[in-house]
Amino acid sequence: MENFKPSIDEKVNFDSSNFFVFLIKWRKILIITTFVAGVIAAIISLLIKEKYEAKVTMFPAMSNAVSKALITDQFGKEDILQFGEEEQAQQMIQILKSNELRDTIIKKYNLAAHWKIDPESKYARTKLYEEYKSNIKFRRTEYLSVEIIVRDEDPVLAADIANSIAQLFDTMKLKIQRQRALEGFRIVERTYLDIQNQIKRKSDSLKWLNDKGIGDYNLQVERLTEAIGREIGRGNSQAVKILQTQLDTITKYGSVYKQLNEQLALLNKRLVEFQQKYDEARIDAFSQLPQKFVVENAYPPDRKAYPVRWLIVVVSALSAFVLTLICLIFYENYEKYRDKIIKSDK
Repeated sequence: MENFKPSIDEKVNFDSSNFFVFLIKWRKILIITTFVAGVIAAIISLLIKEKYEAKVTMFPAMSNAVSKALITDQFGKEDILQFGEEEQAQQMIQILKSNELRDTIIKKYNLAAHWKIDPESKYARTKLYEEYKSNIKFRRTEYLSVEIIVRDEDPVLAADIANSIAQLFDTMKLKIQRQRALEGFRIVERTYLDIQNQIKRKSDSLKWLNDKGIGDYNLQVERLTEAIGREIGRGNSQAVKILQTQLDTITKYGSVYKQLNEQLALLNKRLVEFQQKYDEARIDAFSQLPQKFVVENAYPPDRKAYPVRWLIVVVSALSAFVLTLICLIFYENYEKYRDKIIKSDK
């Protein structure tokens, strides 16, 4: 037995003719197992609930600030009509898979009852989420669009769910963006209103000075000085006294008036510059532009998508045939080697 070594001729070798003979030899077993597997697969496929598939196809919009595309000089660089790229497609899928969106859809369509999941049963929430995951899928295509695929026994419900998810995407993304945009708007608004308040206070102060006769400081001083000189030359001391009082008042408040005027001019200039930032922040915080381009809305399908019964039967029968064939090959080889070993021992 120790010296037994199969010769080249003794080694198992399946050429086309041998394999054909092998199939003829075991044809009954192969036919029976393949047929039985096909019948079982057909019965099982009939027990599987039929489901219809509804699909929404959409492209993400480029994640640009709306204000930069609408009211700034960078319109050519940041276009609100531009389709998103791979990064935006991945972001879209992440939002579509969010827990908040999932729970909103489950609650809206009462999917727990629809899928006959008892809320009081053990692991009810886990079962519900697994059912949701198996029936509702999101896929990025090679063209960077995103597909929402919903399967359900009710074709109308499948289409409604798919369209609702597409609509909720806008709501979810705008909500996420608005949290940050609103905070930015509040910061800009506080500064903008503060500038307006400063302008009002300084305008009120200037009005108070105007009521005291303070106007163009340099021009008033020049004219009053000339007038005082004329009245002194005329010897009109009463007029000189009145004019001197006016000149003293202008001299007292003139520097304040001049300073207020300069500050007011700077504040007005700053207000004009800040007006654009305020408008941009307000648009970004309260805009309602769609965040997607819908290529195809879902509609109730009239043909089931699952299960594909003929495919189940064919795959099952073919798998049974191949598995039986492999087992028979191993069995026959084992028999041959066992016989040869027994003969060599004798």
